Amino acid sequence: MTSTYPSQTFFLYLNIDVFPAAWAAYRGMLITPANYGTQSFRPISYWPYNLLRTKRTLRFQKEIELEQIRRKFYSDHVSRLHGIYLWGDEPSAKRGERWRGTEGNHFHADYLVEVGFTYSGLTKADTNWIDAYLLPDNVPLDRNCLDWMHSYWRGEAYPQAEPLWEYVAQGRGVVYGTTLRMQAYQKVKALAPESLGQLELGRVAVEMGSDLYHLAPFIRQFSPTSFTVDFALDARDQNDQFMEKAGHQIKQIMEKDRTHINLEALDLLRGDTKRPDLRGMGVVFDCSEFSVDAGTLIESMVSTHDGSTCSGLTEASGDKLGPKHPDAP
Repeated sequence: MTSTYPSQTFFLYLNIDVFPAAWAAYRGMLITPANYGTQSFRPISYWPYNLLRTKRTLRFQKEIELEQIRRKFYSDHVSRLHGIYLWGDEPSAKRGERWRGTEGNHFHADYLVEVGFTYSGLTKADTNWIDAYLLPDNVPLDRNCLDWMHSYWRGEAYPQAEPLWEYVAQGRGVVYGTTLRMQAYQKVKALAPESLGQLELGRVAVEMGSDLYHLAPFIRQFSPTSFTVDFALDARDQNDQFMEKAGHQIKQIMEKDRTHINLEALDLLRGDTKRPDLRGMGVVFDCSEFSVDAGTLIESMVSTHDGSTCSGLTEASGDKLGPKHPDAP
């Protein structure tokens, strides 16, 4: 699939110890919310999802305020709540290992991957501003002193420190290499062995330019102040016409290199197959928990369902998915 948008090689850390990231890593395509779904139905990125899941109240408040500043003064910049954070070179990315002790063990060379990212939006900023003001829980949110947020969005370097430039991007990225991806496959296999057929077919679908079985978190409102975050599996290409095309694609690939297709996984689609059970990763919260009014939260994050076909993953585990093996009669 070709694109008129610019492309560039970047680096990022993929925390494949978390199921959705492992699924995305093996599938091989990273998609930001601004480039997925429709104008009226967008997922959220994993950064705000993780803040909601872990109840990082102060950080979430700061991110919402930072987003409001962006929307009001820098609307042409990429939203941190909907973008993905990338490094322009490997040395810069490795400097991110300093966060391992506070932000997660995945800030390690073993989790660092190279991606070919095609972007429709790209914002360069010095992450030292985030380190100084957003990450520390001992630095309160002072709405009377938001100069640092403007400095961040203007792309200014943090004073008296070597800049650590990050790129907040919106677009799609192809995960290069196989080492981390195969480790990710084993993670999915351990947690959801009956879903490996969908995962493998989703990987093939990427090569066909399809979002079939892309996994993403969505936030929805179910009362004036209450919200839920669930995961959904894209099923818009879950139809006979696409399955026929996928069958032809698989045969063509196997004629060139049989090792490029995991037939053992695809064979699971011939019988009973189950969607991954991610109910335990869902989040229910009230905006009062984060001292954010519902209107601001909706404006910043909420996606309204427009009828797109996605398989919700909060239903009872063991429900069967519809598609058969692409070669099945």
